Amino acid sequence: MSRIAIVGVEGSGKTVLMAAFGEKYMYPDKSGVFLEAKDQNTFATVGLLAANMREGRWPSATGKDSVTSLDWSLCRRKTDGKEVLCDISFLDYGGEIYRLAFGNRPDKETSPYAAEISTLKNHILEADALVVLVNLKDIISGSLSNPRTLEMLWITKGIVDCAAGRLPEGRILLAFSQYGTYRSIVAAAGGLRGVYSTYLGHMQGPYPNLPLLAVSAVDRVRLTPGGHEVPEAGFSSEGLDSLMEWIASDAAYAQRRKKWTRRGILSGLSALALGGGYWWLSSGDKAVSAPPVSATPTRLPMGKQTGPSAKLPRQAGEVKTLTLPGGAEMRFRWCPAGTFTMGSPESEDGRDGDETQHQVTLTRGFWLGETPVTQKQWKSVMGDNPSVFKGANLPVEEVSWNDCQEFIQKVNAALNCGARLPTEAEWEYACRAGTSGAYGGTGELDEMGWYDKNSGDKTHPVGQKKPNAWGLYDMHGNVWEWCSDWYGDYPSGSVTDPTGPSSGSSRVLRGGSWGCNARDCRSASRGRDYPGFRDYYGGFRLLCSAGPHE
Repeated sequence: MSRIAIVGVEGSGKTVLMAAFGEKYMYPDKSGVFLEAKDQNTFATVGLLAANMREGRWPSATGKDSVTSLDWSLCRRKTDGKEVLCDISFLDYGGEIYRLAFGNRPDKETSPYAAEISTLKNHILEADALVVLVNLKDIISGSLSNPRTLEMLWITKGIVDCAAGRLPEGRILLAFSQYGTYRSIVAAAGGLRGVYSTYLGHMQGPYPNLPLLAVSAVDRVRLTPGGHEVPEAGFSSEGLDSLMEWIASDAAYAQRRKKWTRRGILSGLSALALGGGYWWLSSGDKAVSAPPVSATPTRLPMGKQTGPSAKLPRQAGEVKTLTLPGGAEMRFRWCPAGTFTMGSPESEDGRDGDETQHQVTLTRGFWLGETPVTQKQWKSVMGDNPSVFKGANLPVEEVSWNDCQEFIQKVNAALNCGARLPTEAEWEYACRAGTSGAYGGTGELDEMGWYDKNSGDKTHPVGQKKPNAWGLYDMHGNVWEWCSDWYGDYPSGSVTDPTGPSSGSSRVLRGGSWGCNARDCRSASRGRDYPGFRDYYGGFRLLCSAGPHE
């Protein structure tokens, strides 16, 4: 019986992935494939880890001197029972063991974890196929000047080196986790093969044909009051079917190869000659070689497509429509992950002292409301209309930051779409949409927004001015828009996914309003007020971290 081992360096997401993987395949899928726990520990551990995720908690990280061992049999249901295809084993050692086993650690020979190091290496060496997990966040958001990133890259290669002495490339799979978060960056790099050559060039030379897959164990997250991301209720997983297909096809290949070896068909052929892709059986008796996953979709044996082109990557400005409780619709625009300069240069006219420029990287794309929330949309959810200026398509105003949270809570309770207010960084990033001047879009405020010179002292129906490059209207003027952050000083250096200070007295407002002068409507301009404040200058715009209706 062949055995497929699953490993991953510290932070690769292996514990979360194995919890989702074990839970998903605990019962047979449509094709009859399922995982059968080989012992009580595996069954109980997967159940506990999955329950924690469903309750909004990440599975605890493995300590350096502890281990979670999960062992399954991969089975296919048959009319007369079941067929065991292969064994799958998952040895979840903590990061310290991986660093000692495969890292550049001078103390590895004198380490007290010699037994664990040996167990981990044998786990890899004795496998008939290997799945190595790599976190896209580590390789995309990291830098070679970051010791952790450099160590992770080296350890990943060390794992593959360990297995490559006895396994052809086609039986060592690199599975990139957090694909849902980095989908647009992967697309910009030319797909998974482009990511591999760009970020793991040190491995592409010796291993040019490793199969690549992308997975996301949790596709929806929410922010805790402390600003930490945790699984969102109703999350789902992406890419697990593709991973299962690869495992199942490799198991079928391994079984047939053993049969051929007994017949003498493969005598005289080296295992290495079978590398360069992964294999599965066609409906006949001959083997079919499939190319590694690349920018073009690959047809897998269970009849589905995988790879970055199986589902076209989202494009900036792509539209999704959400039907709110009460029936009103709200359109969203896709804002891809990316890096931008937040704040304003000292030379910008109207600049305030709290706009210090700094580089911000947003590692996750998001859906942002095409317009501020309208009175029709607010009434659909809340049943009332607090606005001073009445009109279904006028932006709702006279809503406090706290009022917005109540609206968001009701939307999420009904739709599980990860609705929230944008962070201040997300708001400015979306407002600029690739621009760097004082005003996004056309760069001309009169073309983009309603302010004191053209508003006539009132709000106006949303969507009448020109949108920016990502299809977002009214980012300048009309109504101030609440953000999720507490107001505070900007950081002095580059930051990733900032959420603002952990506490404060005022929440951030952005964009200016119908009663503001031009300087307050700039992309970088910052407003603030206490969370219970409401007036007819202020509204908000909704963000969804998960795709509406997905």
